[in-house]
Amino acid sequence: QRNQDIYNADELDRLLGKTVITRTFEEVTGKDIRRIHQMPIPFLPEEREVYNIVLKEFYRIQREYYSSTGNSRKDALMRLIQQITLLLRISAAPDCMKEYEGETPLKEMAVVEALARWPEEVVAIGVRHTTVLDRYAAAIREYLPERPLFVVTGSTVTFAKRRALRDVLRDSQNGILLCTQQSLPSSVNFEFVNKIIIPEMHYNNAGMSQFYMRFVRYTSTEKKDLYFPIYIGSLESNLMQMVLAKEKLTMFMKGQDADMDEIYAKFGVDYDLLSTLMTRETDDEGHLRIHWGEQKIA
Repeated sequence: QRNQDIYNADELDRLLGKTVITRTFEEVTGKDIRRIHQMPIPFLPEEREVYNIVLKEFYRIQREYYSSTGNSRKDALMRLIQQITLLLRISAAPDCMKEYEGETPLKEMAVVEALARWPEEVVAIGVRHTTVLDRYAAAIREYLPERPLFVVTGSTVTFAKRRALRDVLRDSQNGILLCTQQSLPSSVNFEFVNKIIIPEMHYNNAGMSQFYMRFVRYTSTEKKDLYFPIYIGSLESNLMQMVLAKEKLTMFMKGQDADMDEIYAKFGVDYDLLSTLMTRETDDEGHLRIHWGEQKIA
């Protein structure tokens, strides 16, 4: 619960060698076509302001976003989880909050600007929540009205239509697929898409890979570029660090012992991520701090 350290690593590795059979994409295909790019983004003042409202005054706005269970003890236990969830939601799209009073958030503009740099590319954008999806859809329609936009969620588009989307998206030549990560059927692949943007991360790379591997296929021949726009200094930085720590554990389970420098390089992290992390304590001003220690394998 508090760390993901591994002890007796040699013995565990010996046991795994007899029981676990896994092959990575690179081992099977003999090629490494994935390139991960980090897009560190600073908070604008109005974005920081709404973030701080949830950080410092969550007790005031909690009932606007979450209903009570009717049990004060359960409500108290849920409060921290709800606060973390809302902080991550703001990190994906600050304007999904009623308290936000600024223009189009910087992260959404960074995504729009990236799309504008690829006028002849089909691009896929994967988020986790429909409220976040709605904000990106609005930004794309406002700033890139000429680009074909295909919005897909599991609740609004039938399975048959999602399967038919493949041909329509390919024929568009420069369409934008904006979807929730879980909405794409596993039986449908989009190997012609080479640009993938993930503005809202999952809690581990395995969860996100179920989405982006719809575009990275064994038959793919072109490089696949994955982009992770991240608000620096937000709880999203902690989430990225957690993804990296879990990936180190996953690689160990697959017989690939790697240090954190290799993991950072794999995910394109070329900035000081650790210095942006929040810790778990609470200071005199009430700031939430969540600590993530360095994982140990011994």
